[in-house]
Amino acid sequence: MATRIERAPAEWWGMSALAGLIGGAFMALYEMLYFLSTYGVFWLPMNMVGAIIPGFRPPLPTFNAGPTLTGICLHLILAAVWGLIYGVVVAALFPLAARTWRGAVLLGLGWGTVVWAAMALMLSQIVLPYFYIVENPAMLWIGNLVYGVASALFLYALERRHRVVVTFFPELTEAEAREPERWI
Repeated sequence: MATRIERAPAEWWGMSALAGLIGGAFMALYEMLYFLSTYGVFWLPMNMVGAIIPGFRPPLPTFNAGPTLTGICLHLILAAVWGLIYGVVVAALFPLAARTWRGAVLLGLGWGTVVWAAMALMLSQIVLPYFYIVENPAMLWIGNLVYGVASALFLYALERRHRVVVTFFPELTEAEAREPERWI
């Protein structure tokens, strides 16, 4: 039996951040495997993120504790923050669509594109102007799609496991909460 909640509890925020963290791990793994297969280097994507700190520039292609661990930490922190934002967006705008795996995949694809536009096209151009010397924008977009879908599916799985219906719309009834397949 699902519990209807009219505002998002702390558990929802934790699940959203965790989903973003897991999505970020999938994205990082995708990008590192891409770089390994294309350029023969594994740690460069994380070192590029770590190169936000001027002392870690230029990014090195091999594991180097300072830039690599800084890059991993920054990447996962940003992924968790984007996961929190995704949780707000889902609860406020798409509470019904996110309750099916198909809806979660579609929302994840859209969310991955939003994050890609914000991070890769805008923020990284300001913080890391040399980012596209090595980065392939299409590869980075695919990485963000991986992030969005993994985050959305993980949040979907957590929500189903905990059987909590989070919505900012009190008109969602208990019967509607139990039949998510008819929402999409």
